[in-house]
Amino acid sequence: MGLDLPPSSAMPLRSDVDPPSRWSDFVTRKPRAIADIAEPVALRQTHIDEVRRLAIDGRRAYSPDPPGEDHWDDEPPYVDGIQTAGFDCENLALWIRRVMAERFDDWPLGCARPTICRLPDERWHCVLTIEAEGLGDYVVGSQHEEDFVPWRELEGYFWRSRLVAGNVWREIATE
Repeated sequence: MGLDLPPSSAMPLRSDVDPPSRWSDFVTRKPRAIADIAEPVALRQTHIDEVRRLAIDGRRAYSPDPPGEDHWDDEPPYVDGIQTAGFDCENLALWIRRVMAERFDDWPLGCARPTICRLPDERWHCVLTIEAEGLGDYVVGSQHEEDFVPWRELEGYFWRSRLVAGNVWREIATE
């Protein structure tokens, strides 16, 4: 049985760039979030289904950070069932990344990478890109209802940078 995915392609990368400032704060607090190597995942339908379920749950909890704040974390911001902070695009990406690595032995942390882009309305945004072995790169995010969208199909997205491995980020070559 085939996977429930449209075809995609690899996201071409250029030179190293500085990581987002809040990424550095995040990995200082949570060094387990660093994957030493970038490696694709051999996708199974159970992976796809679980990521889609997590994304739906995460979008229900979506709440932007207050103006002037940008808090990166991979834990939902709840205390005793009460949402205590924003849970926005980068939090959703980091949370899905962590949960998948915890739930599946065959899901390498290095296959799921936070990726920075600019939306058509000019806002900066973070999505999770997933490198699928032999299939290309797919996007999971908070700003669209479908998940596992081939990265080139998100019209109006201006791709800036992507985590590669360790603490290395690279510019995305879109032209």
